[in-house]
Amino acid sequence: MITFKNPWEEKGMYYSDWFDTTDSGALHRMGQVSDNDITIEGPFDSKGQSLKFVSRKNSYSYVVTINKMPSKYDLKSIKWAVSYDDNQPEEAYYLFKGGIVEGNKVRVDIQIAKGENSFRVYAYFGALPSLRASVNVFYKKVVIFFISGAGDKEPYLGEGPTNLIEDKVRSEFNKLSLPVDYSSYYLSYKDAYKDEILSKIIPKIPNKEGSLVNIIGHSLGGWNGAHLSQILTDA
Repeated sequence: MITFKNPWEEKGMYYSDWFDTTDSGALHRMGQVSDNDITIEGPFDSKGQSLKFVSRKNSYSYVVTINKMPSKYDLKSIKWAVSYDDNQPEEAYYLFKGGIVEGNKVRVDIQIAKGENSFRVYAYFGALPSLRASVNVFYKKVVIFFISGAGDKEPYLGEGPTNLIEDKVRSEFNKLSLPVDYSSYYLSYKDAYKDEILSKIIPKIPNKEGSLVNIIGHSLGGWNGAHLSQILTDA
């Protein structure tokens, strides 16, 4: 048995703030709020600044706005889910329901650490999330190229390879516990030639805007690393 006041009937909608029922599904149907009536924004940092790139180590705020007059049930029943990288909504993982109600908005703080390069946050009422009410978020990335000199990664004039940069530099660096999401690569100085950069280096950079690229070169790797830096800057 559902009892409620209906001051919004003349507007073609129901406002079920006043009720005496445990039939939450019936109330949602009467609220007439669907996934088409919501928008999601975020992530936001602790100062309310909108971000595109985030760290795995921090939580960020996401805000849903319900564009129709929502009921208290609608505000509390919004569901949240996440998918990773290029996975579709049907592969999303349910997180939780509800959030902090602020007028016709619902705000949540979420920390996501999974996924290789990105994740997508969904807000929804129905059985499954959809792309329409979602935001795609990318991780901040640090990419480090260790570019070796002659005779290091491959022989040069009958000498080597010594693997000096890999064994004494990159491997020691990778033992450090760094507070960033980074990838490191051991390259030959030949990999930094202009005609090799497109196939051997560019694909290792997840996205230009959200990636900090560091180049460490030795001998010929240093010369070609400086050239690589200029090419990436101009790209």
